[in-house]
Amino acid sequence: MTLRWLKWPAIILSALVVLLLILAVLAYANRTRILVSLMSNEPFVEWAGTFERHDDYESEIPGSHAKAACQNSHANWGETTRQTVSLDGLWEIEEGSLTETAPHAFTHSIAVPGLLTEASPSFEEVGKRSKYRDAFWYRTQFTLSDTPSTQAYICLHKAVYGAKVWLNGVALGEHFGAYTLSEFDASEAIRYGSENELVVRLGADRSQLPEFLPLGDDDEIERWHPGLWDSVSLVMTGEVSIANIKIELNIDNQPKGTPMLFPELEETPPNRRMSRFLELSFEYRKSTPAQLAEKLGYKRDTTVVQWIRGSAKVPLRHLSTIANFFSHDVAHVLSAWLAQECPDDHQIVSVADRVITIWEWQLVYVARDIHNYYDE
Repeated sequence: MTLRWLKWPAIILSALVVLLLILAVLAYANRTRILVSLMSNEPFVEWAGTFERHDDYESEIPGSHAKAACQNSHANWGETTRQTVSLDGLWEIEEGSLTETAPHAFTHSIAVPGLLTEASPSFEEVGKRSKYRDAFWYRTQFTLSDTPSTQAYICLHKAVYGAKVWLNGVALGEHFGAYTLSEFDASEAIRYGSENELVVRLGADRSQLPEFLPLGDDDEIERWHPGLWDSVSLVMTGEVSIANIKIELNIDNQPKGTPMLFPELEETPPNRRMSRFLELSFEYRKSTPAQLAEKLGYKRDTTVVQWIRGSAKVPLRHLSTIANFFSHDVAHVLSAWLAQECPDDHQIVSVADRVITIWEWQLVYVARDIHNYYDE
């Protein structure tokens, strides 16, 4: 009789346990949505703000984010002042402690970019906490010409986990972002005309990073492999560097089918669009080919007249000057030039050897998008 009375409470209890397990699984699977919903709920946010803040609440993440020269620093783009030297190749590597002193001897080698699993001879227990080390130390040497540059930067494109950099024994800085480009000012430490030694220290695993860093979590990953995952380069440039460029186009107020500035261009064949654009620009600005020729450094206006007639191609390097001369947006000039010189997208590749700077090369693609927009 007693067992019969215990039967239903046991069934109810078991059902509650199963229900709680199902709710727990659903909550875990939807944890991101739940968190976002809670953070958008004002009463919850106000209530959560009453708790005592953690010691690391106002902690800053030190870093050497790219500010001056390291964007697009994998290769030279034909510039005369800015030069890029790839430091990829075979480096020396050794395990050690997370201190300021590099190991006395480097007995392993590794390809950069690459993972620690590619070291020769190989290391034990790579990618997880180990009694063998707290850090990995990379080292390489390179020699530069006698010609100095005003600025020099070491660029690490992906360094995992937590990088600190020394050049010729001088600490340049550190960076904790594993998948973000880091830039280190080497202008004072670099040696021209002699050998340079570059040392990079990486945390051996994620446990070497500060506790308050958002590291993420992937349950299926058993090992977190450190290393210089991407290229390392040296960028040398002049006194002025362009850190970022922003292009804003005012095309919203122009009706579809009205290419660029002049409605007349709508009826102009693509292979004549740049020539017609110049012709209309001279009429609109009440200027002469001779004035533009003088601005471009030509002694006579013959070349400019040939551009207008379509018997000669406009060099890409002159487009920014032409835009300034007529007070046009450079994107508008590029769009007309692109329609005439590169009617097919695949032909853009053939323009590469005529590009003067990386910014002009990027603007070609912007102009292509504008051209496609107006031709819809």
